[in-house]
Amino acid sequence: MCNSSETGAHIFYSFDNIDRYIQNACTFISESIRNQQPVLLLENDRLFPLIYKELKYKWSNEELDKLSHINNFDFYCSNGEFHPQTMVRYFFNKIKPLRDGNIPIRTWAHVEWGIQEEITKLIMEFEELADPSVSNMNLVSVCAYDSSELTGLMKRSLLKSHGYYMTDTQIVPC
Repeated sequence: MCNSSETGAHIFYSFDNIDRYIQNACTFISESIRNQQPVLLLENDRLFPLIYKELKYKWSNEELDKLSHINNFDFYCSNGEFHPQTMVRYFFNKIKPLRDGNIPIRTWAHVEWGIQEEITKLIMEFEELADPSVSNMNLVSVCAYDSSELTGLMKRSLLKSHGYYMTDTQIVPC
């Protein structure tokens, strides 16, 4: 996947296959647990139980305490709609309690939205606000998008605001 570095890593994941997505999320979370790093998972109510079920086969309840979960729709629409400034503030308030000295925090966020005008502009604003903070806080942060929901413009913009590009089968620098 992507190891922690001194400056963190901001990863744009465009997924096509839901089974590979679940497998990759489990691998990322397992790496976090293995390295005793807290991990925050922003995931929907349909996929979270599938991911958690896979993790339960490998990790004890005590080890899974390193995993915090927030419903991604609650997160991305906490203001009633996709609102970048509110989301960034909410995100950093959620990870503050996870910070323990210099131990890196890892985040996996499944980015989804409802029908909303100008969503491309809002997503770009959110990612541009989040990117410097990911590096400054030494986060390893995956932003996962269903590739079928992305326009060409969105994908190009996301590649510009992330240090790495991930697919279902590989990860490369942007």
